[in-house]
Amino acid sequence: MTWVLAALVLLPLATAVLLLTLRPSRTPSLVVAGLSAAITLELAVMAVVRAAPWSRPDAGLELDVPWVPALGVRLHLGLDGISAPLVLLTCLLTVLVVAYTAKVEPGAGRGTRQDRTAGLLACVAAVQGGALATFTALDLLVFFIAFEIVLVPMWFLVAVWGDDRDPAARRDAANRFVLYTAGGSAVMLLGILLIALRAGTTDLVALAEAGGAGMDAGTQLAAALLMLVGLAVKVPAWPLHTW
Repeated sequence: MTWVLAALVLLPLATAVLLLTLRPSRTPSLVVAGLSAAITLELAVMAVVRAAPWSRPDAGLELDVPWVPALGVRLHLGLDGISAPLVLLTCLLTVLVVAYTAKVEPGAGRGTRQDRTAGLLACVAAVQGGALATFTALDLLVFFIAFEIVLVPMWFLVAVWGDDRDPAARRDAANRFVLYTAGGSAVMLLGILLIALRAGTTDLVALAEAGGAGMDAGTQLAAALLMLVGLAVKVPAWPLHTW
């Protein structure tokens, strides 16, 4: 059943690529995105049932395969009691977004007659794939990369499909969003690299089992602060969300 985790992440990303490549008209775009969202939600339910997070403290369903062997990075995904509700909520929200898009056509009121449904749904699918990878990541580098996948489509969602009333404000908000999150990413990456250099791994399961071995108290505190500040910007926590 480990293939379910891979499909859970890859299906939305593949849907985004398909919509961006083919640029179908409104109805086919809605059909493709709707099928993808529905199947992904079904896969999420299957994964949660298989993982049974209510009966165990660790990940009940894992995918652990080599990704970048030269750097010792593995594609390590898992589903536990924390990630399961987030995965289900992400998939459910995506279904609702597609349903709402079927009711309200994007691009209305923006001075253009171009059909933007395919672009909007591609961005939504890309955000879904990145979010699912983020919530299931059991490796810090995989977590970081998955988090960054969301950045580009989110810029388009804010800049193109944001507030109708002020296009300039949309673009300003999108630019500040990217600048803030890029800064948060840089700080978080420093924390991840510090952990990798001192502990010799970025695997969250291995780090938990090691219990801080290889890192003194000062290093652990520095890494924790870097990760906390970076995530506070990227989440974002108040007052780090002026966009």
